[in-house]
Amino acid sequence: MLEGADEAVRRLNQIGQRVNIVLKEIAPVVRDFIVENIKNGDHKPNSPLTKRVKGSSKPLLDTGQLRGSITYVINKKDELKVGSNLVYAPVHQFGATITPKVAKKLTLPATRKIKKLTKAKGVKGTLSMLEGMGYRVVSLEKSVLAVPPKGIKAGRYGLVVKGKNAEVVYIRKDKVVIPARPFLYLDEAQVKFIRQRIIEILRSGYYA
Repeated sequence: MLEGADEAVRRLNQIGQRVNIVLKEIAPVVRDFIVENIKNGDHKPNSPLTKRVKGSSKPLLDTGQLRGSITYVINKKDELKVGSNLVYAPVHQFGATITPKVAKKLTLPATRKIKKLTKAKGVKGTLSMLEGMGYRVVSLEKSVLAVPPKGIKAGRYGLVVKGKNAEVVYIRKDKVVIPARPFLYLDEAQVKFIRQRIIEILRSGYYA
């Protein structure tokens, strides 16, 4: 028997036990880093239309649902996987081109107020509501206008058309290109932190 062999085996066993819990220890840290990347990542800013409707040029932060959906699993192969189950999460990560499925063009709300109405009533329901209030709806190639009834100035719901008493309530487009805004990544500082944390976990087993 080599001198100190029993102690060496004991310490190696302790390290082995710590290895088994490494993923459980670092999983929440990785998830928190991904959430941080959504909030503070260097993402391409929102388009002028999106900025006007959402009120901010910062993407991925509209409702907080994406951040709240980030979770992790450790599978039977001892693999740590972090991500989101939201349908639109891959669109933000990889980008996408949106085209109409039934209509000839996409119909996009021109203002935040119209967006809110559209979410509750749909496009047709919103336009029917405006018509019921006396507005005259005019569909053009690139937009949908709402002309208010006599005595009411344009601008209550949409964008005022310069020189006319009418407002743009929807923008019409053949397609919308959403740029990729990756958030499922770890930067150098985050990787360094995780590596150091793993070392600390393993060492805690060795010196216990």
